[in-house]
Amino acid sequence: MSLLFVWLTRQDLSVLFLTLMVIFAMVLGGGGSPAPLIEMALQIAMAVLVVLWFWVVPRATLTAGAPLAWVLAGLVLVIPIVQLLPLPPSLWHALPGRGDEQAALDLVGLGNSWRPLSMAPYRTLASLLAMVPAALLIPLTALQTVRARVTMLIAVAVVATLSLVVGAGQLLGGMWTTLRPYTPDSWWLDGFQANHNAQADVLLIAMMGAAAVLAELTGRGFIPRLYHLLGLLAANILAFVFGVVLTSSRAGILLLPLALILQGVLLRPWLAPSRRVVIISLSMVIGGAVLVANSEVLRGVVQRFYVADPMRPMIWRGTWYALVLHWPWGTGMGTFQRIYEATEALESISEWSINRAHNDYLEFALEAGLLGMVVLLMLVIVLVWAISRPARPEHERSRVLSFYAKGGLAILALHSLVDYPLRSMSLACLAGVLVGMLFPAQAELVPDEQMKVGV
Repeated sequence: MSLLFVWLTRQDLSVLFLTLMVIFAMVLGGGGSPAPLIEMALQIAMAVLVVLWFWVVPRATLTAGAPLAWVLAGLVLVIPIVQLLPLPPSLWHALPGRGDEQAALDLVGLGNSWRPLSMAPYRTLASLLAMVPAALLIPLTALQTVRARVTMLIAVAVVATLSLVVGAGQLLGGMWTTLRPYTPDSWWLDGFQANHNAQADVLLIAMMGAAAVLAELTGRGFIPRLYHLLGLLAANILAFVFGVVLTSSRAGILLLPLALILQGVLLRPWLAPSRRVVIISLSMVIGGAVLVANSEVLRGVVQRFYVADPMRPMIWRGTWYALVLHWPWGTGMGTFQRIYEATEALESISEWSINRAHNDYLEFALEAGLLGMVVLLMLVIVLVWAISRPARPEHERSRVLSFYAKGGLAILALHSLVDYPLRSMSLACLAGVLVGMLFPAQAELVPDEQMKVGV
């Protein structure tokens, strides 16, 4: 083992450990709280990789690069930490919506005990542990070079492609196949995710990431000819577009045009209008239309858009009622399901268990309260300030990856209006990587710093 990494530099090991973090998050992070053992294994693996990363990275790098990225990581974690601090009885008794809790604790003689702001502290602790890897990926990614970031995006594209292969097996095997560890009764393309909507976001982000890699490699001369670029781009689009469609995620499908437009913007300097580009584009559109017209599976996906969804508006109304009941202090991160069930209107009760609000902004406001809104505003201000600064000449190469990161975050932000993508550790960690890529890439290490390290 001591000779395993003997020929790798500190920078190589840093990229290796960070890339492994992204791979593990994408493969193991899609189950959520219904898969606690897998999520715990992922958190342990991430903790080991973080320790190894800090071990190989020079201390000067940690203090000199991207201090704002560390601020953002702290802001992400401050909400659940504050919500877990114990409060004296005189304070938590006065919080809105705590009367039933106090009455229940009085029955067992604990009504005057110290209690945290969170109404389900163990769930808030679980949320905090799940948020730590995503938060750490912000500064860890910000401290990487362009080459390292491209390596990470290649890993994202490869894992997403592997999830397509797994998804194809899921569709062929139908329900209850062993390839569906999280939702065996699903009939969609779920890949490594428990939620087909989350899988659609993974594919959209990976599709744009692959375009960003193509743009970077083309700009550096690794893809010298237009038809080479067009072939790689066509393969990327065909694989991921049909993957998104087969997830049957309506929001994911509606976000496809935005992802394709962003791809075009990323590759615009190398896709000058020509007869070849127009012919290939029209052929892809016509071919896609023919496939939709002649595929029972794809026609079923199209028909989903004609079916109204009465559940989401009902859930939003119930969430809003719970939010007003507990405003402005919130109920604690990860507490939505318990709070919603306790305040749900009788006429909306059914055999279905509502685990999420299907609007992450509404759910976040319920769980985090006014403190969360303030912290979210601070996050936005810090991000806007960080990305609005004029780039120095040595940072010009990171512009493509920064634009990709903005596009990926836009996909997540828009989908959060009708779903909960960031409640998946996979997507939360990808979001951490995207935020980290908004910061200027670091310079390559000078030869003296590229010391060989044994493990």
